[in-house]
Amino acid sequence: MVYQFPPFLATYLNRFPQAQARLERLVPVVDLLAVEQGAKFAADQRALANVKDAEAKFARYRTDVAKGDVKADPAEAARLKRGIAAAQEARLTVESSVNAMTRVSHGTRVALERAVKFATELAQANADLELTKPPTMPKGTLAEVIAGQRAALEELDDEAEKVERAMQPKSETLALAMAELGAEVRKGRLGVTGRGSLLWPMALTDARPSIGSEPVKIVDATAVLAALHADELGAQVEAAVERMYADVPESEQLSAPEKRKRLNAIKAKRFEAELVEVEAVFKAWADGSVSVGLRPDVDPRAVLGVANWKAGEAR
Repeated sequence: MVYQFPPFLATYLNRFPQAQARLERLVPVVDLLAVEQGAKFAADQRALANVKDAEAKFARYRTDVAKGDVKADPAEAARLKRGIAAAQEARLTVESSVNAMTRVSHGTRVALERAVKFATELAQANADLELTKPPTMPKGTLAEVIAGQRAALEELDDEAEKVERAMQPKSETLALAMAELGAEVRKGRLGVTGRGSLLWPMALTDARPSIGSEPVKIVDATAVLAALHADELGAQVEAAVERMYADVPESEQLSAPEKRKRLNAIKAKRFEAELVEVEAVFKAWADGSVSVGLRPDVDPRAVLGVANWKAGEAR
């Protein structure tokens, strides 16, 4: 594909050679991967044709035997069946290669599109960029490094999900529940007018009035019951909270600030892993490999090598 960058984006990226070089390297790689994907698909079509040809030969053999044109030969039938099995097995191998190449090509193309979109947003904001330093590469082959970082990313995602699901501290849950009960208790207390009439707590309903436009109200039975049985209901709330947290260790109970702190730490680790992953992928491309690519959801900051930014003066 011919990827044309808007003139203002090209001008903006001239200020940041590292980000510019990444995008300029990505474009021909995406093209190369698309060509490789096409070649894999063509090989798959040939393999499929071989399967159909082997099946057709066996079908002709069976037809000829049925017509009496040839004599049934178990050895020949077995040979033709082996030919079908071999063609099918070869096709499965090629098909697996096609699927892998499709993932690589698609992921890298999407990563490029997202990186260009991000770079365009930075250029429109005339942002000043803080670029990343080359990451420290772990030991091992590039393929091992890429696989290792992606495994680490999956673990970090699992950890983040666990943090997100973590229950708030038991004390907070109890305090919130008791506060809600307390509000009902206060609302449910009776009042008395100066003429000695009772003032019952009232609650709005969804019913439409038959006359006039005043909303229909009824005695708030929930509030009245809460006021009458505040101590008993409070005990029930405490018991319910205890049951809820019976199997939840205190170490797995997180307040909102603690959740934010842990999630931010995970995001930072994730970004560091992506920097290593992307660096390894680019190194693999530089070595001539077309068997690896970028993930479609890779962070565009890692692709461009942008650590941070702030909006600059309007262009």
